[in-house]
Amino acid sequence: MSAPGFEAWRSTGMVAAELLDPTYPTRGASTWFPHGYRLAGAVVRTAAEHLERLGYEELGLPAFVSTKDFQRQAEHIKSFLDRVYLARPAPCDGEQIIKSTVEAQLCAIFSNWCKQGRPMPYRVQSVRAVGRYETGKTAPLWKERVVWPFFEAHAALVGDVNDELAALNRATYAFCSQICLPVIGVERVKVNRRLTEYAHRRLEGITVMPSGRITVLTSIYDLGDRFSRVFDVRAPDGRYPAMANFAFSGRLVLAMLGHCFRERAPIHAPAVAPIQVAVLPTRSDDVLLVREAERLVEVLGQAGVRARAFMDARSFQARQEYAQALGAPAHLLVGPREMEEHRASVRLGPDMTVKQLPLDHFLSHPSRLLEQAHEELWRVNRERMRGQLVEVEEFAHLSGLLAEGRTAIMGLCGEQECIARLDQEPAGELIGRMLEPDRPAACCGVCFAKANQTILFGVKYSGEK
Repeated sequence: MSAPGFEAWRSTGMVAAELLDPTYPTRGASTWFPHGYRLAGAVVRTAAEHLERLGYEELGLPAFVSTKDFQRQAEHIKSFLDRVYLARPAPCDGEQIIKSTVEAQLCAIFSNWCKQGRPMPYRVQSVRAVGRYETGKTAPLWKERVVWPFFEAHAALVGDVNDELAALNRATYAFCSQICLPVIGVERVKVNRRLTEYAHRRLEGITVMPSGRITVLTSIYDLGDRFSRVFDVRAPDGRYPAMANFAFSGRLVLAMLGHCFRERAPIHAPAVAPIQVAVLPTRSDDVLLVREAERLVEVLGQAGVRARAFMDARSFQARQEYAQALGAPAHLLVGPREMEEHRASVRLGPDMTVKQLPLDHFLSHPSRLLEQAHEELWRVNRERMRGQLVEVEEFAHLSGLLAEGRTAIMGLCGEQECIARLDQEPAGELIGRMLEPDRPAACCGVCFAKANQTILFGVKYSGEK
């Protein structure tokens, strides 16, 4: 897998992979092909299932948001009015904002729920397209003006919100592992004024891409009670509840594709792959092979496996390359010898290793091979990212590594003088305090005292916050 290969593919290969068509007439908007829509939808459902276990229920929201509610957020907390789209009002309607993020909209709804006597806590989730005006160059899934999927979860609860933040962080690890996307949980160390206008704390799930650049996958905000006060959200005893917000966008899907990219195209994680098994007859003009391929697709489907036969008039190699472009993690070859010996030849996993096994055994336990494919893809992706983290024992050695585009981890003791030294690094290179480091740093890189936290440094993609 080469990082330049993925960077080239993301510019031109999404159409061939039947994921995304960026040629929509409106700049910064894309059309999802059915294959890509199924993939992204499976990613969203995986995340939704984990949040459902935490009590977050899905709700449907109108596309329009009252400008009055949005202005309340802008006046008292932070303004995003320069990034939203306004609907031209009908004669009897006030001005409306189209498909914004959910904070102001949900807080107005929560206020009504309080008046209706609905008991707290409130935990909801929603996925939709979000209109967000972006300046400069746009890029599919990376920097768009119409963002889908945009997944958000929002909670209002009385009491300590830290347990909620920790649960959301654990959910991030859990669902990202299912899609073979390695993630590191961090908390922002530099809390600048722009951030504290909106939230007390910001936790992020980040990943180090094969290129060495860092991108943010998920954001978890401790909003405190400021939204509750502005929108008059009150518990029955009059207290203002704390709020938490969790979000990710299509950028997470793009990061998943980057980690799973192999040579010409990504191999999709079996849990979310629209096609888990590609059935490939070696000759498409052989009636017996075609019938056997059709039978195998039916049997696999009955076992709950998403299978598809590739048997058009193209050559075997062309059909195999097409199945690879669509990201199928397993290829089942159907040839005269396989039929005669009643065996399965399966290309599996990130390296498409060929496995030979009795056909009956494969058909009775197809999920086992898919689990093996998942485990191998997850292992390779996770270990590659871990191998990109360089441990730095001394602060003076940090700048050279960052100048090379490397990702580094360093211990910190927590003393204010040592924390202040971090401000000497160029903006954007301090990523955050690692929440659950695999190898906690022993010593502070500034004063060499015992470290009580591990700090992650690296280089983000240009234009990323």
